[in-house]
Amino acid sequence: MAKDVCDENDKFKNFFEDHFELTTDPNDRIAKTELHDMYNHHTKCNFSPSTLMTEIKRLQLRYDKALRCVYNGQSVRGVLTGIKKKTADEKKTDYGLDDNVPCVTLGDDDLLRKNTQLEKELRELKDQYEVMRLELEELKKKKTTNILLDSDTEEEKPTKIITKKDKKNKIVEALSRDYGLD
Repeated sequence: MAKDVCDENDKFKNFFEDHFELTTDPNDRIAKTELHDMYNHHTKCNFSPSTLMTEIKRLQLRYDKALRCVYNGQSVRGVLTGIKKKTADEKKTDYGLDDNVPCVTLGDDDLLRKNTQLEKELRELKDQYEVMRLELEELKKKKTTNILLDSDTEEEKPTKIITKKDKKNKIVEALSRDYGLD
């Protein structure tokens, strides 16, 4: 009874049994880094590599720091041997961002296609920005004069918009004249 309760609460053991299968083939390998990333993603925590090594030793898994295997397109050192990932059909639960969304490894073609798409979107946004910047400059030039329609005559009458800077300058000029500060 107590052993069953302990087994139910052993998160790493449950994770390992759900995602991996023990084999006797030394060519079945998984990188320690991959196991670490999967476990952190599964638990939504950030366990240290040393904590993971403690769990590996506790479950008496075979670890060889000198062997290599490929993970994320790179040859990494430090692998667990005699272990292979279960397929999605064999897993009790998928791990991923959501409970029902399995993780997907993107290939080089997928990454290149996504990068090309993002670069295209970036160019379009830069073009839009440039058009809007030029429009803003035109509006700033037109800001000094404003054309108003006279409602009675339907004629255009140019009038100057007085900005805060203009008002301050007029006040300073008036004070200078009044107090003889010229």
